[in-house]
Amino acid sequence: MGVHHVASHITSGLVCARLWPGLFTHVGAVSSVAHHPKGVVVKKVAVVGFGVIGQSWARLFAKNGLEVTVSDVRDDLDQVIANINADLPDDAQLTTAPLEEAVKDADLVQESGPEREQIKKDLYATMTQVAKDSTIFASSSSGIPSSVVAQDLPADVAARILIAHPFNPPELLPLVEIVPNDHTSEDVLNTVTDFYTQLGKVPVRLNREIPGFVINRLQWAIMKEASYLVKQGIVSPAQLDTAVRNSVGVRWASVGPFEAFHQGSDHGFRGLVEHVLSTFDSFETEATTFGDDSYTPVVDAVEESYGTTATEESKAAHDRRLIAVSDALTRADGNNRLVAVTETQSQEESEK
Repeated sequence: MGVHHVASHITSGLVCARLWPGLFTHVGAVSSVAHHPKGVVVKKVAVVGFGVIGQSWARLFAKNGLEVTVSDVRDDLDQVIANINADLPDDAQLTTAPLEEAVKDADLVQESGPEREQIKKDLYATMTQVAKDSTIFASSSSGIPSSVVAQDLPADVAARILIAHPFNPPELLPLVEIVPNDHTSEDVLNTVTDFYTQLGKVPVRLNREIPGFVINRLQWAIMKEASYLVKQGIVSPAQLDTAVRNSVGVRWASVGPFEAFHQGSDHGFRGLVEHVLSTFDSFETEATTFGDDSYTPVVDAVEESYGTTATEESKAAHDRRLIAVSDALTRADGNNRLVAVTETQSQEESEK
């Protein structure tokens, strides 16, 4: 079974690759490929699913010296590959193959297929049958835990399946959420953490599974409140975006929400909770549901602010700003910003 096509266009990441061809020079080619403790070396990667995320992953892998094979059933795959290859060195060209052929010799499969449980289950049932016994399967899923796709597979196969969820586009934003299922082996977790770190990513390993993982759950909560403010006529989408870009957007690029609040009071986070945050409990709000007509006014307002679809100019500006912020933070931190979080806090430590 092939990958079901999710309609998408050339992404802002591709625009970025063309406008700033030297962007990845700070990452460099992978100087020492990731080694699995039991002998697996990640040199060949299969990218399964070639929408927004898959394309960005493929460019990042290729620019770091990995052999990349792409599989997707989209009708325009050859053209999309040709456009990307035009911006890659001759020795870093992407190739394509049917699903079974693409994964059979891969050391790691980066699956970026549709967010549909049954499609993913069918994909993994096929891929795990033809791949090597040592192949690692990393899903870019935005919210479906790997236990869902692995539930009908043998435990030794599930041990090589996990979530490696990037923040879009993977070429520009360092985060990769590493989320194991109950069977994922420690060796596999260590291997993928090392692998993504060598690509210049920042892997953050979650202690356990939860649908949506961490960042998408935060985005979901923020979007619900943002939608409430728009529906109430407090602000337009453009006004809200301007406010965010010039406040917490800048702040959260340097510190996360907990550390920001901890620094916001002479008495630390405890003092802020007691004297400020506790007063926020009286704020009136409502839960916004995105799957029914109640969200229609918000969609209409967003389209009034920005048009039916985003312009190429806005996408290019988005990438340009991301690069500027990333470069500034790297300079501010003395090139030591990319720090992997590989150890989970023990229960004893968390109770201290």
